[in-house]
Amino acid sequence: LISVFFGLWMLRGSLRIASLVRWLLLFGLAVSFITLPLDLFATPLELRLIQWRLEPLQMLGATLYYVVDLAVRVWMVAELGSASVMAERDRMGRAVRSWRLPLLLGGSFGLLIFGYLLTPKYSSDRAEALVHAREAAGPGHAIHIDTLSTSISRKNGSAKPIAWNDTTLKEIDVKWNR
Repeated sequence: LISVFFGLWMLRGSLRIASLVRWLLLFGLAVSFITLPLDLFATPLELRLIQWRLEPLQMLGATLYYVVDLAVRVWMVAELGSASVMAERDRMGRAVRSWRLPLLLGGSFGLLIFGYLLTPKYSSDRAEALVHAREAAGPGHAIHIDTLSTSISRKNGSAKPIAWNDTTLKEIDVKWNR
């Protein structure tokens, strides 16, 4: 809905909206370029290979979506920063904006998100989640905890670990009370 709103305003020739959209795109690209490589290192390679082997269409679809999404965003940034748009901005007396601020803020936000996502890997609740995940998955499964949450009082918790072996891959809902 927001994209449609911005698109309609840009079709009307709004340089303010074009500038805002370009800023948001640069911010989002910085977040994506920071979190993608870090996510690849945070997920075990064995799990990624099993996902590609057991669910190739799902993995291919997700990869293609991500690549096309990045390509479209890069193209939009290039178009909104083209010489004709910059000349029109100059003609209207609008200042040329630097790329640095959205890239710096987006990169910092990406690192913050990644740090938050790494928290489950090093928290004391991870051990409890692993015990319950191993019980639910059964013997012979490796476990990767990607999502972990606990209540403020730390009495309740839940996780969505992924369990896998050579032939199966499953996401498990784990909940516990202390």
